[in-house]
Amino acid sequence: MPLSQLLLVAATFTFAGAVVQALLALKSGAWKERRARVVLMGLGFALQTGFIYLRGQEVGQCPMKSLPDILVFIAWSIVLLYFLVGRAFRLSLRRP
Repeated sequence: MPLSQLLLVAATFTFAGAVVQALLALKSGAWKERRARVVLMGLGFALQTGFIYLRGQEVGQCPMKSLPDILVFIAWSIVLLYFLVGRAFRLSLRRP
């Protein structure tokens, strides 16, 4: 398996870990902005960035020609958008 695919698999498991932590926090009713979730998202973002870079090196151009590459770029863009403006517009999930 190429290194780029290993990075993508690692990013997927990292984001899955962040989602599991978030769901458990919502289920317990103790939602707080935990540093662990932000660190996991940052690590997943870094792994996705590495995948996009290595994939670009493999194909010799911007990796936006195939559907899987486009989906990874969209996911990467969503995480970047969250880091840039998501916390400023965070919605409260608590009951009134």
